[in-house]
Amino acid sequence: MISISFSSSASSGDKSGESPALTFSLPPALPPGPAARRGGTVYGMCKAAIERFSSGLAAELYDDNIAVNALSPSRVVPTAGTVHHHLTTWDSPDAEPVPVMAEAALQLCGAEPKTLTGRIAYSQQLLTELGVEIPGRPAGQ
Repeated sequence: MISISFSSSASSGDKSGESPALTFSLPPALPPGPAARRGGTVYGMCKAAIERFSSGLAAELYDDNIAVNALSPSRVVPTAGTVHHHLTTWDSPDAEPVPVMAEAALQLCGAEPKTLTGRIAYSQQLLTELGVEIPGRPAGQ
């Protein structure tokens, strides 16, 4: 899934855009392991392309003050697809709650474009790095 947001001023050529763009790479583009299945090659290629697209676009739009970042969950997020494919369950304690990805996306899109761009970020690691409490985790953990 790719989600890109540009303000009308940025898309019309006005260089003062300060609009974030965020791509989601779900799950991250990691090399295949020994349990790789058929079809995983093309799927992984697409994930790697999303991350490369994001970092390249970040470099191209840096002077326009537009941040572009890729965001992946640190753990499997329960969605209709991940539950259907038995990657997690709706109530799994090992799954990443949706608010974690939402908070990480908010942090990436709300940051100063020139200071937080070109990142291939993982939700929980990003929140920890930025000193933001991870939703659903007791304070101090």
